[in-house]
Amino acid sequence: MTAPAVTARPMPQARRRLLGALIVLAGLAFLVLAASLAFLEEEGHEAGHGDPPVVLAGLVCALLAAALILMQYLLSGRLRLLDRVFGLPGLLQAHRVVAVSAAVLASCHPLLVFFPPDETIGPLRLEIWPALLGMILLASLWSTVAAGLWRGFLGLPFPRWWLLHRLGTFSLVVLAALHASFVIETFQSGLPRLGLWAILAAYGSWQIWSKLVKPARLAKAPYRVGAVRALAPDIHEVTLARADGAPVLTYAPGQFAFVRFKSAAVSSEEHHFTLSSSPARPESLSFTIKCSGDFTADIGRLAPGDTAVIDGPYGLFSHLARTSDGQPLVLVAGGIGVTPFLSMLRYLADTGDTRPVTLVWSARSRCELILEEELQAIQARLPGCTLIRITSRESVPGWPAGRLDREALGRFLDGVDRGAACFVCGPGKMMDAATRELAALGFAKSRIHTERFAL
Repeated sequence: MTAPAVTARPMPQARRRLLGALIVLAGLAFLVLAASLAFLEEEGHEAGHGDPPVVLAGLVCALLAAALILMQYLLSGRLRLLDRVFGLPGLLQAHRVVAVSAAVLASCHPLLVFFPPDETIGPLRLEIWPALLGMILLASLWSTVAAGLWRGFLGLPFPRWWLLHRLGTFSLVVLAALHASFVIETFQSGLPRLGLWAILAAYGSWQIWSKLVKPARLAKAPYRVGAVRALAPDIHEVTLARADGAPVLTYAPGQFAFVRFKSAAVSSEEHHFTLSSSPARPESLSFTIKCSGDFTADIGRLAPGDTAVIDGPYGLFSHLARTSDGQPLVLVAGGIGVTPFLSMLRYLADTGDTRPVTLVWSARSRCELILEEELQAIQARLPGCTLIRITSRESVPGWPAGRLDREALGRFLDGVDRGAACFVCGPGKMMDAATRELAALGFAKSRIHTERFAL
């Protein structure tokens, strides 16, 4: 007897592609509109005289940089529609690319504006404070971008960086608005100035919603820790249920959520974790977490009764989002990267989905290959399921050993339908290598899915 499918239904792929194209076109139209403001004078007429072309080009760069900075809040704002179309990890990757693009365009602005010999600000003095503000803005922008790209190299702990990043991005909007209001004639009167104030009002409303209203709403539906189970010396499964006994959030197998625990044992900072439970079991949900950092090192100290606030689900790394009914699955995991596949396998077993599934799971040692008995039980329930475990630093009788290279994958996937959808999750280098090897083995690149989440 199978359980009913209580799950979030991802948007159909055809609709997702259509909406994605429309959203991209809207974004491009917004950039064109922003750039066109460089060719307007105060009265709103087209500028056919005055500024040299190189100065106009500099103004276009500034306006495009400002527009890209505003778009950053859409990319990183966890908007449900954008997540359902692009997936939050993909949006955050775009967020990093857009940040660098905005910094480069902003740097071109003063170089072009002051390129003509007669364009100069002269000695530094208080009267030219709007221009000096622009210098501070450019330095702040590059500092914010550099800290985000090289946080690990700079040794910035995540909580400190996150606070600095939020303060930095807020100051960028304020500085950019002041600079534009007092330097660019277009924004000193008329509709452009009203538009600028409207954008600032929308930005302020968004800040109130995301920093005050949304957290308050989430806090009204807290979760309570039901159990903390040690699956290995450094891996724990945390099970949670709604504190009021209501069903947990609906999600698709393989998705993730942001969690903020309220416990004396761990920090209250927010972190994202993949849901490893089956969405067909709405009474609780679970996260399988490896102790791999300052925050997760204390996960095992959580106790039943501790509470948590959950924001989710997010992501498109799910067979429900990326495959058609009955399409074979190939799941390639590295270490704790198996967590989304635990959710998928549990869901497949709960719903009686008999499609062919092959899980290839690589880890350094046997102790990292957790839940052996449960996986064997799932394999017994799913006649088309094949589980393959491989260890790279330990020899286990009856299991293959060595690196998960092309030769090993070719041997494990011999006879597997090349039309299968492939999902790869694990360390970055492992995902890159596995993606290349799967493509070399004949699996279509369009059917090989990975998910990289990086703030």
